[in-house]
Amino acid sequence: MVNKIRFKPKDIIDKEFKVSYKGYDAKEVDYFLDFVAADYEFFHENIKSLEEKNKLLREENDKLNDNLDKLKIKLEIVEETKSTLEEKAFSQADVLDRINKLEKGMNER
Repeated sequence: MVNKIRFKPKDIIDKEFKVSYKGYDAKEVDYFLDFVAADYEFFHENIKSLEEKNKLLREENDKLNDNLDKLKIKLEIVEETKSTLEEKAFSQADVLDRINKLEKGMNER
């Protein structure tokens, strides 16, 4: 498999073949090569367009991955803050519960 394009459409159109005694009909070959060149041009433009789209999509993907990384960091901070607040809330609830028990104990006396 070849990893590069060997011919441009113009190369195909401009290609000349030697005519031999029992060779191919030059007009028929030219006619066929005109179609091949047209297809080739279409493929070339299509590849160029797809490469541009690919580049844009890769750039967008990179941005989204950066945003995802930032969101993960923010989520970690939120989870840490949540844990800290929960600990404080339990601690405060425990203090309030103790105060409530002390008040009940004082009221019973």
